[in-house]
Amino acid sequence: MHAMKIRMLTDGINSLKKKIKPFFRHLPPMRSFYRAMRKMPLWGIDDVRRENDMFEIAGWALPPAKGPAAAGFALNGNPFADIRYPLPRPDIQQAFWWVPRNLSSGFHCRTPLPRERPQAQATVTLEYVAKKTGRPFCEDHNFYYCLDDDLPIPPPEKRRRVQGTENECFFLLEGHSMYVKLQRALQKHVGKNYSYFPRLLDWGCGCGRLARHFKKEAALHLTGLDIDKDNIAWCDKNLGFGTFQSIPLHPPTRLEAGSFDLMIGISVFTHLTEDVQEEWLSELRRLAAPGAVLLMTIHGMTSFMRSGGLKPLLKFSLSRGFLDVGDCTDLGDFIDNPHYYRGIFHSAKYIKKHWSKHFDIVTIIPGYIGNNQDLVILRNR
Repeated sequence: MHAMKIRMLTDGINSLKKKIKPFFRHLPPMRSFYRAMRKMPLWGIDDVRRENDMFEIAGWALPPAKGPAAAGFALNGNPFADIRYPLPRPDIQQAFWWVPRNLSSGFHCRTPLPRERPQAQATVTLEYVAKKTGRPFCEDHNFYYCLDDDLPIPPPEKRRRVQGTENECFFLLEGHSMYVKLQRALQKHVGKNYSYFPRLLDWGCGCGRLARHFKKEAALHLTGLDIDKDNIAWCDKNLGFGTFQSIPLHPPTRLEAGSFDLMIGISVFTHLTEDVQEEWLSELRRLAAPGAVLLMTIHGMTSFMRSGGLKPLLKFSLSRGFLDVGDCTDLGDFIDNPHYYRGIFHSAKYIKKHWSKHFDIVTIIPGYIGNNQDLVILRNR
């Protein structure tokens, strides 16, 4: 009886989606998002494997307007030797139910790595490209992988807490992609690179997914903070080029005012209630040096579109731009309060209204980090 009710509810939701599908993508703000995505289709990498000199990626890529035949995948500008695309992805079909050809979005690519690589080419660039031109649909959607990372890798359970999967290569891919893309954003919107900022804060560093890639920035001193004491202990033991401290669920921290010139927070405000968010914005302002730059991520419209939930999306559209969808259990028993860590979504309008009380907002880049989270660039007054 229970299974029958669930089936009837599912059938009802699917029927509703079919009825509103022709109109859904024409409603603001879905209309502008849909138009942009047709020119610069979203894609994501779910799995990465590197065995000897072979490199493999698997994931999903929404087809461009002309269909899957018009798209391909490249490593450092060269097409993958073996490309299987499209493959069926029912999960992507469910998430992007309003997008044409949503089922035809899975891919698996394999290619040999270049035999001789100059040091400058230690990073490989992974691209979703237009087959006709060989150029990426959107350079902001590229992924980056470092071939010469010789630092210790955190144990699987620690990696799972920060990224939801234990895949070692995916851990390296996500961290290095953040490192490269944050640098590109700084250069484009602030006119500076990492070397300009001598004191860096990685707020919410976890087990060093991003922090490890700053080892090469010799002129920069890195401080990593996190509420996960277990992950902080691992960083402190294995990433000797930085300083790592555990922090309480609520500020203040033990750090001195004006301690940092560049402050990064990846997927932290995505988990804080509104009142806790205000507490940490005030603390970050205290820790920021005059003119300091902040790079913070949020779950915005791209994240909502990827979630595929019609009811939450409608709730978010009707809200004042801040939506709490409930407990997030990723940190499990590693924090004292099981209700502290939440699933939070922000609108750009909310950010501009509320965060501008603390910092000047330079820009908001939609769906930039992981082709999912929005990047908010702020500057201390």
